[in-house]
Amino acid sequence: MTGLTSVPAHQLPVWIQDLVAPRGWLIARVDNQPAVARVALFGPMADASWTAAETISVFRFTGVPPPDVLRVHNGRPLRDLHADSITTYPLDTPCRPDVTTVRSEGYFTTVDKRTWGQCSSYLVGSHKTGAGLLIEQVIFVEAAWRARLRGDIAELADTVHEAFLTYLDTVGDDTDSSPTTEVPCNGA
Repeated sequence: MTGLTSVPAHQLPVWIQDLVAPRGWLIARVDNQPAVARVALFGPMADASWTAAETISVFRFTGVPPPDVLRVHNGRPLRDLHADSITTYPLDTPCRPDVTTVRSEGYFTTVDKRTWGQCSSYLVGSHKTGAGLLIEQVIFVEAAWRARLRGDIAELADTVHEAFLTYLDTVGDDTDSSPTTEVPCNGA
């Protein structure tokens, strides 16, 4: 994998620009931070903090990295925050050697608030220069609000996942190989 570069908000594929958030979430595009394509925030509190936040970052690259690369690095934001109870699992996608998807979840404490986090990564590799796509979605929710926002969390995650699956239908596998027992399906 070479040439990993972030895609600024104004250069995002239309299908990513068109992602929606649940009612009551404020969507912001972050033009001065090229590594973050979108931020969605829920519930400004009296102390000006937010109850929940989602970020989406998009990258282009060249190559088809092995699935282990994504699995090992996916929960990095959680590990960097010293999260506990981290679970990592593959997401359902077509069995293609150029596609890996994975999600990690865990809990951490910051500023005296217990927080739940979910990190999802969607990757489709390509040997064509700059045609590989990596999407990273991170959702943080105050743990006390997680049950109340369960539907919103699912909607945020499902919207990105379904859009990625639709995108896969439009791009072919240019790896010139078929899945084998050495190429795990669905990031497993």
